[in-house]
Amino acid sequence: MIWSYIKYIAVITVVLMLSCAGREKKPHVDEKIPQVTLSNKEVVRNWLSSIRQTGFPSYYGGAYVENEVLYIWVTSGSYAVQEDIWQRCKTKNGIIIKPYANSMAMLVGLMKTLDSLIVADNHPEIKWYGHALDERHNRIIIKLGDVSNENILRFKKHILDSPYFKYEKGEEAILF
Repeated sequence: MIWSYIKYIAVITVVLMLSCAGREKKPHVDEKIPQVTLSNKEVVRNWLSSIRQTGFPSYYGGAYVENEVLYIWVTSGSYAVQEDIWQRCKTKNGIIIKPYANSMAMLVGLMKTLDSLIVADNHPEIKWYGHALDERHNRIIIKLGDVSNENILRFKKHILDSPYFKYEKGEEAILF
């Protein structure tokens, strides 16, 4: 009976030794990302430089700076996306990653569609004065001379409707 226990302990010991053998300390992914504190300007400069070099990543939904912190909207909150952002910014500090359902590419595509529809369909009664991308809130601002419910419904019916639009009072541009 005692030999059974000894054999059992010997087998467990061998299995444990073999499972640990050959393991070497591999650097954790986080060790590639510097843990330095950069100024907000340096973080933003690094981010913009990476975008100029490689273009907008597919997960990108927008970015803005508030209170010395860079906020980045992303369509995926996966660790790979976080790691990519940290590597682009060359730090983890001073960055807040915010998940969102749509990407910058989708919003830009929506703006291009809006441009073509406004040019194609002339509706001066709507008093459309322009549109702009609002990266802070990840939407498109539509500038109208009249922001009444009736005029907004007219815009939605004749031009385009989207849950990513926000309607604001606009002024007609005066060109010299």
